[in-house]
Amino acid sequence: MRELKKRSRRWRLAGVVALLLIPVVYLAIPAAEASTGFTVGVPTVVDPIRGAGEPDIGIDNHRNTLITGPAGSGAQTSWFWKSQDHGLTYPLIGPSGGHPICQASGGGDSLVVIDHSSDTTYLTDQEALADIGSGVLKSDGSLSTQCATAPAVTADRPFEAVVPAGTKTAPVSAADPGKAIVYLSYLCDACAGSGKSEGGLAYGWSDDGLHFHPADPGAIADTPVTNAFTEAAAVNAFSWHGTMVADPRTGWVYTALGCTTSSGCPNGETDHNEVGFAVGKPDPSKHATNIGEFDTVDYKTVATTPNATSLFPVLSMDSAGTLYEMWTEGDADASVNDALPSTAWHIYYAYSKDTPDHAHTTWSQPIRVDRDPGTSVFGWMVAGDPGHLGFVWLESATREHPSKPNAQKVWHPVMAMTTNATASSPQFSQAIVGDGPNHIGDICLQGTVGCIENVGNRNMADFISVDIDPSSGALEATWANDANQLATLPTTLIPGLPIIEMAAQTGGERLIGTGKVKDTRFATTSQPSIGDATGDSRFPVGSGANVPGLDIANSSVHWTGADLQVQLDVKAPPAASPDATKPTRWYLTVWQFDHKLYFAKAAIDGLGNVTYTAGSPKSFDRLGLNGQTVATLVDFSGGTMVRGTRTANGFTLTIPSTVVGNPVNGELLEALTAYTALDNGLPLEIGPGAGNVPTLVDATPSRDVRLSGATIIGATPRVQATEADTD
Repeated sequence: MRELKKRSRRWRLAGVVALLLIPVVYLAIPAAEASTGFTVGVPTVVDPIRGAGEPDIGIDNHRNTLITGPAGSGAQTSWFWKSQDHGLTYPLIGPSGGHPICQASGGGDSLVVIDHSSDTTYLTDQEALADIGSGVLKSDGSLSTQCATAPAVTADRPFEAVVPAGTKTAPVSAADPGKAIVYLSYLCDACAGSGKSEGGLAYGWSDDGLHFHPADPGAIADTPVTNAFTEAAAVNAFSWHGTMVADPRTGWVYTALGCTTSSGCPNGETDHNEVGFAVGKPDPSKHATNIGEFDTVDYKTVATTPNATSLFPVLSMDSAGTLYEMWTEGDADASVNDALPSTAWHIYYAYSKDTPDHAHTTWSQPIRVDRDPGTSVFGWMVAGDPGHLGFVWLESATREHPSKPNAQKVWHPVMAMTTNATASSPQFSQAIVGDGPNHIGDICLQGTVGCIENVGNRNMADFISVDIDPSSGALEATWANDANQLATLPTTLIPGLPIIEMAAQTGGERLIGTGKVKDTRFATTSQPSIGDATGDSRFPVGSGANVPGLDIANSSVHWTGADLQVQLDVKAPPAASPDATKPTRWYLTVWQFDHKLYFAKAAIDGLGNVTYTAGSPKSFDRLGLNGQTVATLVDFSGGTMVRGTRTANGFTLTIPSTVVGNPVNGELLEALTAYTALDNGLPLEIGPGAGNVPTLVDATPSRDVRLSGATIIGATPRVQATEADTD
């Protein structure tokens, strides 16, 4: 089922008038399309087992991508994965059962922010709605963690920003030029300082990324109880708060905000909807013992909007200091049966070139990014070099409210970029990613309570994310794909298990640096056979010695016209498991066909017995916060027994097409990936420590395979292509 054809395009937006201080009129100028070199590769499956919504992405100085997503408060953990091969594969950080930051709690909104000056990564895991856990990941792989780090009690939707280490501005210079200052914002429902029963926006700061102190003006003490009486006093009237930006020139911290006529704005405005931001200005000379505390927090309007905005506005700053705010236009609380206004459910941004002294009071008109006539949600943005912006969003060709139930509605991720975002006629390029959809049905945007009452689909939670590789200048994006429709228990009313995917730009202009991106590793051409790098199957994962019997050397698929023959070879003959608690070794191949998941698996138990299975996986469904069950982990323990043979260093499975969805010649197996894993054979369960979740040891890059009689097992394998940054 496909609504949108893969394409790459450029359009020209004319007549962008900057420097307006009055309510703006939205631009709706038709796009002029032209061919460009902007291309995006095959989506990479981050983890074929662990489900997570609203993934966040960050890329370090070594071109390795870190992705995180919450398994949910019911599971009490978030997952964190970090690539060690420039985005091809994603080993899990911490125990296979999760809880890398805090064993006691977690699983709410999670976040990754990178200080590129010190190559340090800051991690956040929301602990239900009670508090926040924090982690600091160094470039050497060492991880320090701390539970309950929010300055005040209760915390929802945290965001962070970093004033880089070495910055010669307050408050870094007042603390230690070698230390970064990490700022935290979150919704504090219990903060009496807001003066409102629903709480307000609270701020914290830290010079180690683990221990946060109150940053709201007027903080009187550094304990959670007393902080509750002063935190969230400055910003307590808004609809949504979003991402943060720390300006390294001033140390000022900007937070994106959305306001509606019902919520009002921090400036008291209630006559119209708008997007804006709060700017916190620290002054260590006035707060010698609390150097990160804001002396003032001011609110400024960016644009008035015809409709309420949805979920999270996004701020980003390019290397020239131009500040950008992006938002998704659309009223999540509007009736799902109402006709949509022409401006609703599209992606917009505005920009300000003000010098720091003017604190970005002057903004351009809103500029629409998406150009298709359908419905767009979950917009996200990142800035690079001057005028260089990258975007991602989800798009459906069906023009209706995203929350309206409709089983025929399908969604696809879209990535886009511009290199002249502040020009009078910005040009954009966009590409729909992948072949099949990443979601089917409604995307419920009415919050946890509203979606429970209306049985709305919140499988993907509330957002997706995008970042720029600082070395290659390539755009990378991540989202959740739950089009698999997995659900096992009858109490799982909303089918679909959200598997995290990422995709990288493979061609076109760089967003950081000169030249063009040229990366063939994620080629969209069919790859029936692929070689994999060896020496990367370390156990313990990411840090231990290489295990040759789990080290994938090659993965192949052959189509006979009636059967699939799936082969997986490792570096050396399979030996005993390196983990006595997980004696069973999996040699697993997973793919998507017609948006469903299928697999082929050779499993060796602790006694050396081999079984061969294939088919559709099931899911481990756990109890969610809404009293219903939700699909949380992909269960590969079942399947149909198939023919298999053991080769010198691997296995070949012969699978009837009827077992894996009845594909025919010419059809596409998407994101096909081979894995080795260790399993204890017990029913799936998430818990602190190893838990009953298989440990993935090695993986090939994901690739597409077009079924054809020409794909012969035993042919010379295609060696995984290398990357080249510029041409």
